[in-house]
Amino acid sequence: RINDILRGSELDHHTAYSAGAALVQLGDLNAGLGWLERAAGTGFPCYPWYERDTLLEPLRRHPGFVQLLSRLRDGHEQARRRAQSSARS
Repeated sequence: RINDILRGSELDHHTAYSAGAALVQLGDLNAGLGWLERAAGTGFPCYPWYERDTLLEPLRRHPGFVQLLSRLRDGHEQARRRAQSSARS
Protein backbone atom coordinates (compact mmCIF):
# COMPACT_ATOMS: atom_id res chain seq x y z
CA ARG A 1 0.00 0.00 0.00
CA ILE A 2 2.69 2.55 0.90
CA ASN A 3 4.59 1.62 -2.26
CA ASP A 4 1.46 2.39 -4.27
CA ILE A 5 1.28 5.82 -2.67
CA LEU A 6 4.96 6.56 -3.26
CA ARG A 7 4.74 5.49 -6.89
CA GLY A 8 1.51 7.38 -7.51
CA SER A 9 1.32 10.20 -10.00
CA GLU A 10 -0.40 12.45 -7.45
CA LEU A 11 2.39 12.31 -4.88
CA ASP A 12 2.76 15.77 -3.40
CA HIS A 13 5.63 17.45 -1.58
CA HIS A 14 4.06 16.83 1.85
CA THR A 15 3.97 13.09 1.23
CA ALA A 16 7.53 13.18 -0.14
CA TYR A 17 8.72 15.00 3.00
CA SER A 18 6.93 12.55 5.29
CA ALA A 19 8.39 9.59 3.41
CA GLY A 20 11.85 11.13 3.69
CA ALA A 21 11.54 11.76 7.42
CA ALA A 22 10.23 8.24 7.99
CA LEU A 23 13.09 6.67 6.04
CA VAL A 24 15.61 8.76 7.99
CA GLN A 25 14.07 7.50 11.24
CA LEU A 26 14.31 3.94 9.93
CA GLY A 27 18.03 4.47 9.27
CA ASP A 28 17.94 4.68 5.46
CA LEU A 29 19.60 8.08 5.25
CA ASN A 30 20.31 8.11 1.52
CA ALA A 31 16.77 7.14 0.54
CA GLY A 32 15.38 9.60 3.06
CA LEU A 33 17.53 12.37 1.68
CA GLY A 34 16.30 11.57 -1.83
CA TRP A 35 12.69 12.04 -0.74
CA LEU A 36 13.55 15.25 1.11
CA GLU A 37 15.26 16.57 -2.03
CA ARG A 38 12.12 15.71 -3.97
CA ALA A 39 9.95 17.52 -1.41
CA ALA A 40 12.14 20.61 -1.58
CA GLY A 41 12.14 20.59 -5.37
CA THR A 42 8.40 20.13 -5.78
CA GLY A 43 6.95 22.75 -3.49
CA PHE A 44 8.28 22.46 0.06
CA PRO A 45 11.54 24.42 0.23
CA CYS A 46 10.87 25.63 3.80
CA TYR A 47 14.40 26.02 5.18
CA PRO A 48 13.36 26.66 8.81
CA TRP A 49 11.36 23.43 8.86
CA TYR A 50 14.22 21.27 7.53
CA GLU A 51 16.62 22.96 9.91
CA ARG A 52 14.47 22.40 13.02
CA ASP A 53 12.72 19.09 12.40
CA THR A 54 14.09 16.72 15.04
CA LEU A 55 13.10 13.73 12.89
CA LEU A 56 15.94 14.72 10.57
CA GLU A 57 18.56 14.72 13.32
CA PRO A 58 20.32 11.57 12.02
CA LEU A 59 20.99 13.44 8.75
CA ARG A 60 22.62 16.54 10.23
CA ARG A 61 26.18 15.53 9.31
CA HIS A 62 25.33 13.83 6.00
CA PRO A 63 27.11 15.79 3.22
CA GLY A 64 24.06 15.68 0.97
CA PHE A 65 21.84 17.07 3.70
CA VAL A 66 24.37 19.80 4.48
CA GLN A 67 24.24 20.78 0.79
CA LEU A 68 20.44 20.66 0.74
CA LEU A 69 20.24 22.92 3.81
CA SER A 70 22.69 25.33 2.23
CA ARG A 71 20.61 25.58 -0.95
CA LEU A 72 17.40 26.00 1.04
CA ARG A 73 18.99 28.65 3.28
CA ASP A 74 20.19 30.59 0.23
CA GLY A 75 16.72 30.50 -1.33
CA HIS A 76 15.13 31.50 1.97
CA GLU A 77 17.47 34.48 2.35
CA GLN A 78 16.89 35.59 -1.25
CA ALA A 79 13.12 35.47 -0.76
CA ARG A 80 13.44 37.41 2.49
CA ARG A 81 15.53 40.12 0.81
CA ARG A 82 13.03 40.38 -2.08
CA ALA A 83 10.15 40.71 0.38
CA GLN A 84 11.94 43.43 2.34
CA SER A 85 12.79 45.29 -0.86
CA SER A 86 9.19 45.02 -2.04
CA ALA A 87 7.91 46.32 1.28
CA ARG A 88 10.10 49.41 0.97
CA SER A 89 8.82 50.23 -2.53
